[in-house]
Amino acid sequence: MTTSVTITDHELPDETHNLYTVTVSVAGDPAPSSPTTFTCLLTNSPTHLTDWLAALPLPPPGPTKTIVGLDVEWRPNRSPRDDHPIATLQLHLLETHSVVFQILHSPTIPEALTEFLNDERLVFVGVGIEEDIEKLVCDYGVSMKAEVRDLRTGEGTKGLGLTGLAKRVLGMDVVKNKRVGMSRWDMFWLNSDQVKYACFDAFLSWKIGEALLNDDARLDWSKPLVAFFAVGEA
Repeated sequence: MTTSVTITDHELPDETHNLYTVTVSVAGDPAPSSPTTFTCLLTNSPTHLTDWLAALPLPPPGPTKTIVGLDVEWRPNRSPRDDHPIATLQLHLLETHSVVFQILHSPTIPEALTEFLNDERLVFVGVGIEEDIEKLVCDYGVSMKAEVRDLRTGEGTKGLGLTGLAKRVLGMDVVKNKRVGMSRWDMFWLNSDQVKYACFDAFLSWKIGEALLNDDARLDWSKPLVAFFAVGEA
């Protein structure tokens, strides 16, 4: 099934945040599903991220945890001496809630983000997420005690990237723009292609996680890949 992603820039007159409307459409055989449309917040502001987190309609604690797709981007390391810090943290959950936090340009790490990363109601999923969290801890000294699971722990998923998982688990044909993936994520102003790339990765992680969670035979959710990360323990 061919997948297309479109993005509309709301062009807000503000240096701290912007909004984008993103639509993910799938066409082909079997019959195409209805497009998924969501609003993505791009921000470098601790206040705006805090407000976004506070507005999430998270369910009360229970036996089923809320899945959060997590991904990060940083300026590509072009030489062995390079070790650029994470520039953006992407989160997607509850189908239509998406944020790209420019953590590199944020003056502080908001307490609300720390609380979110330690929320026992959540399980964070992604490809290579263990390494992403380790780098997040190393670069910014955050702690994370929520459950973390790599999407490649299911049967037949070893060695697959996000596009391979999308095809195997969801039947979606996804083409990623390598030029955008290797672009300057440390820039203060990200373009629409970068925002689309970043939020779509988190969306895909969430969607694959939802599919695997509903099929216990394909992923053993009883065995966390990572119990927790805390400062000095990554």
